[in-house]
Amino acid sequence: MPDSPSRGADGRIHPADEHAIAEAIRFAAASGRRLRVRGAGHAPPGTAAGDRDDDLVLSLDRMRELRVVDERERLVRAQAGIHLGRDPSAAAAEGSLASSLLHRLAEEHRWTLGSTGGITHQTLGGFLATASAGGSLQHSLLDHVAEVRLIDGRGEPQVFSGVDGERGLPAVLPSLGLLGVITEVTLRCEPLFTIAGQEAIVDLAGAEFDLEGPDDGERLSLAEFLTRAEYARIEWWPQRGAERLIVWQAQRTEVQPGFRPTRYEEFTRYPVLGEALFSMLFVIFGNLGDPRRARDLLRRNADYVSGALDRLADAGRLTPRRRRLVRLLPGLLRAVGGGMPLLGLLAPLLRRALPWLVPAALDRVLPLDEHKPGMRRGEPQSFRDWSWQGLPMDNQASDVLLGCRFTELWVPLGRAAEVVRIVRGYFAAPAARESYHRTGLFAYELYGAPPATGWLHPGHTDGEDEWRAGALRLDVYWFADNAEDPLERFFPQFWELLRAREIPFRLHWGKEVPASSPTDRRWISMFAASFPRWQEFEALRSELDPDEVFLTEYWRERLGLWVAQSRPAARNSRS
Repeated sequence: MPDSPSRGADGRIHPADEHAIAEAIRFAAASGRRLRVRGAGHAPPGTAAGDRDDDLVLSLDRMRELRVVDERERLVRAQAGIHLGRDPSAAAAEGSLASSLLHRLAEEHRWTLGSTGGITHQTLGGFLATASAGGSLQHSLLDHVAEVRLIDGRGEPQVFSGVDGERGLPAVLPSLGLLGVITEVTLRCEPLFTIAGQEAIVDLAGAEFDLEGPDDGERLSLAEFLTRAEYARIEWWPQRGAERLIVWQAQRTEVQPGFRPTRYEEFTRYPVLGEALFSMLFVIFGNLGDPRRARDLLRRNADYVSGALDRLADAGRLTPRRRRLVRLLPGLLRAVGGGMPLLGLLAPLLRRALPWLVPAALDRVLPLDEHKPGMRRGEPQSFRDWSWQGLPMDNQASDVLLGCRFTELWVPLGRAAEVVRIVRGYFAAPAARESYHRTGLFAYELYGAPPATGWLHPGHTDGEDEWRAGALRLDVYWFADNAEDPLERFFPQFWELLRAREIPFRLHWGKEVPASSPTDRRWISMFAASFPRWQEFEALRSELDPDEVFLTEYWRERLGLWVAQSRPAARNSRS
């Protein structure tokens, strides 16, 4: 049996090269363990976790090299552990902006990629393995992928390139980590470019498109807006009495001499203050039945904010006067936390008042453009930036203060208005309190995504079906600090709603996906039928991972593979 690989203080294996990865895989196969790779930790924990404490979890934080393969063709080869951008949750050296893929391409070569996700914390391997995407129907990071290299379940290297066959890129984009450990990706880059755009906060009547209507000559349909806008993200707050849209859109611009960014501000000009107060509201609203939990969360937030302010002060980004003012913020959070037991006594009253409290709160923290004060009234926020810094518009959001869980439903673009009508109708039908129970208290995102050829890609099309024009993505947010588990009721209501209305949909594999079981196959049957090449992927998975080293219970329950052995059989006794 191969030697047991050494683990770091975090309990993970940190291989430095493909040989070490292959040895870890062979050890897992020989000892009956499973093996998964953890990237930035943005996906649900089950996607990257083993089944037992002695299963192996790899971190590729020592495999972050980037080298040019062909200067003329702008071809680079990046190791899979490199982060797309800064990852604030990683160690300083690993997750720094300076060491990230997009920063290095821009600063060292004046190259870039044509699309990013709304954040760029992810590793390159994790982004591709889960079919993550940016907000554009015209551009995709997949357009830049020329080759993918991985180590399969036998410890052997495999290379995927081209558009056809078992070793074509569609077979591995995405792979869900089930074909092997991605080690390198060859990318064809493009020249650096800038973007210019705006963000408007409007009610539904004030939007330049009709959220649930056709393209009637007066306003664009939602599908047409997403098609025409080069990059777009719509944040939809559907809560009764407070419904509004935050419409972010941008287009490419050529780099001008002396270009200076005017950066997008997601949380006003004072992001630490704005984000902390925003978070405080949702901690309170989401934990009315558990005041002690709310108190502890607010104390945690106070500690986080205090550390963030220290870093800003050390960097010279706070004037003495502003430093004295913002120093009051951690104390405010602790004071509110200390008062949560009293608020707990008022919880029944506050729950009944949510249909009035939430609109009042949103009017304060997310006012419509037409309600802004002074010279800013009626004006959207304008910005311009380097593409690689401006396209990930949510990088400013803290995973501590505003951590979220998600389920993301992809539907054919031609059904965009129909889906919004169904969901809005579902929200509108009941009385106010039940409506809030259905909408929750947080936002939803509406994005577009271009068609894809990946066998298990949620935007998969054969070029003839209704997915050929691309997809609308309905990204359902759940504030992670809420007391309720969204998998018990909140996320399933949307899966069930579209299924009952016979709307074809697929789910983002890197977000929450329903589990199936041998006695309840409805979800796996529906998803398998929606991917024409599902069986080809399963055949390839069986070939490349014959010992099922990568097939954890999490993925078994989501791919319907219960007939496989419950654990890989140890070839020898455990070491």
